[in-house]
Amino acid sequence: MARHVYSLIPLVLAYLAMASGESTSSGCGHYHDFAGTSRNFTIHSGGRTRMYLVHLPSSYRAGQTMPLMLAFHGAGGEPTEFERVTRLSDENINPGVITVYPAGVKGSWEGPSYATPGVDDKAFTAELVDELKKTYCVDDARIYAVGKSNGGGFVNTLACSPVSGNFAAVAIVAGAMYDRANASADESCRPGRLPLPLLDIHATGDKTIPYHGAVTLSR
Repeated sequence: MARHVYSLIPLVLAYLAMASGESTSSGCGHYHDFAGTSRNFTIHSGGRTRMYLVHLPSSYRAGQTMPLMLAFHGAGGEPTEFERVTRLSDENINPGVITVYPAGVKGSWEGPSYATPGVDDKAFTAELVDELKKTYCVDDARIYAVGKSNGGGFVNTLACSPVSGNFAAVAIVAGAMYDRANASADESCRPGRLPLPLLDIHATGDKTIPYHGAVTLSR
């Protein structure tokens, strides 16, 4: 079932953002020798060395823009496993898309109580997008974010922050939303883009992240 859900995401995101015009990033013209495969890279953010996995489609060309998709794993996850589970690097499912799998610090993203204190994942995401646009031939108008569970909750956080200005559309699968009842006005939703197309998929029978919510969750 999960395989079918993830296979729909690229199609829906492309449809939601179809009105966007093409925009060329500064990374066009840079040659890379791993088209058709995936490779790990690092970036320095917030005083930490952060890792991310990049999959370049076999059709990647230095002078041809391509959409960019960031895929955020769930709690306890890591990029290689998330790539395998989602199959978003499978060109039969997600053709012609540069797919990037960031790694959360100690396997989680900011928001829940179990996340690593002091980590600004929103800043990391903004810095990562900038780095990717400088490195690869990205269509700036077709940058997407997708996440599952804790990663889905974080994509929701991104959608409600100025960082969302980077994205044409976002998708959430079984999102773990850690909203606080006592959140102040300073923590209200302030997206960087309006309207922002958003696809939210959540099974009503989900036992880990209940569809109707819960007081505490572990993922």
